[in-house]
Amino acid sequence: MRLIKEINRKVEREYVFVTGQLDIDVFYFIEKIKKGVDEKENMSYRTNIQGKMTSYTYFNDDLKFTNIIRTFNKYMDSNYMLPKYDLKDSWGYILHPGEKTRFHEHNSVYSGSIYLNDCEQPLYFPEIKQQVIPKPGVFCIFSGWLEHGCEINDTDNNKFGLSFNMNQFQNTL
Repeated sequence: MRLIKEINRKVEREYVFVTGQLDIDVFYFIEKIKKGVDEKENMSYRTNIQGKMTSYTYFNDDLKFTNIIRTFNKYMDSNYMLPKYDLKDSWGYILHPGEKTRFHEHNSVYSGSIYLNDCEQPLYFPEIKQQVIPKPGVFCIFSGWLEHGCEINDTDNNKFGLSFNMNQFQNTL
């Protein structure tokens, strides 16, 4: 074997990380999640979310949710140069005490989480040393490739949230 060159180092990469708070009908979404996790198509305990989860597209056609997504898209389009994208997945989840979300990343232009209640189980982003503490209406939008997850919920509270992925638009014509 004859090597010409070998390079093994990290490259800095541009990313997006935005947090804020929405005025959101948390009761509507919590009740809808409770129904969705009981439906046949649910993804409970079968994904990186080691808790109860709706199907991956459960909120894709929900008017209240898509209005929130429009607000996010308007912000992202006004502030960042992103490839053309559309909503791929949107789901709800419940993490009970003792449950967690494994650390993972998404193959998306951008992803996001919206919290519906108070819970001291933060969402961690180890690569950028950021965390988000769940409170009603608190959200984060982030580059999908950023690793993120939650340690075990060691509180007495269930954590309710919504997540979504905006994937690069695929023209199928």
